[in-house]
Amino acid sequence: MKKSQESYTSSIRSNIQIPLGNKEVLQKIDQEVSLSDNLSFYARLNINLGIDYINQSFCESLGVPAYELVGKNFLELLHPEMPLAIKDLIRKGLQKGKSMQVLEKYPSEQGNYFWLMSTYTIRVDTSGNITSIQWESQKASRFIVAKLQGLYQLLRKIEIKTSGVAKSSVYFQGFLEEREMSYELFIASLIQQSEQYSYVEQFQAAINRQIRQTTAKKYQQRQESQRNQILRSIRKGA
Repeated sequence: MKKSQESYTSSIRSNIQIPLGNKEVLQKIDQEVSLSDNLSFYARLNINLGIDYINQSFCESLGVPAYELVGKNFLELLHPEMPLAIKDLIRKGLQKGKSMQVLEKYPSEQGNYFWLMSTYTIRVDTSGNITSIQWESQKASRFIVAKLQGLYQLLRKIEIKTSGVAKSSVYFQGFLEEREMSYELFIASLIQQSEQYSYVEQFQAAINRQIRQTTAKKYQQRQESQRNQILRSIRKGA
C-alpha cells in the first residue's frame, strides 16, 4: 500500500516513525529536488541531538517552519529511506565526541527528496566537555551520490527483511573492512575523488565549448566563402 504525498508530508511534520517489519513500505519518491550550489545549511544541536537552531534555507528546503523543528531530534528529519545503520553510526560517533562527514538524504516539501554532504562538528568547553554540535551542509556531488546510493538502498532492504539494524550494521562494517578503511577515511576518499572528477568534468566542458566555437567559426567562414563565390559568379555573368 502506497502513501499519498499528503499523508507522507503529514508523517514528517508530526514526526511519526515508520515501523520496521513486514508491514513497512519503502517510500518511492519520484523526483530529486535540484538545489542551488550556493545554498548553505546550518543547524546547532545540543548534546542529545535536539535542535537548538536551524537556518531558514534548510527549513525552506524541508518545507517545515523553524518553530516546528526546534527541540526535535535532528536525525528524525532524515528521509525514511536513510539506513538505520548510518543513523546509528552518526549517533554513536557523536556520542564519542567524533566530528564526521556523512552523505544524507532528506525529504522535501512536495514529497520529493534531496541529497546533502553534511559535516557534524563537536564543540567543547575549556574542560573538554561537549557543549554543542554544529551541523553544516551543502548540495552533495553527483559522484558521491552515485557511489553510495546503491549501498544505502541495500542496507535499508536488509533492515526491513531482518526487522532491525544489527545485520545491516554488520554488513556495513564488512563493506569497510573489505576496503581496509574506517568510515572517516572512506568518506574522505570519496570527497577527494569527487573533486578530481569535478575538475575533469570542467576541463572536458571547456574543451567541448572550444570545439563548438571552432566548429561554428569554420562554418561561418565556409558560408562566407560560398557567398563570395556566388557574388563573384554573378558579377562575371553581369
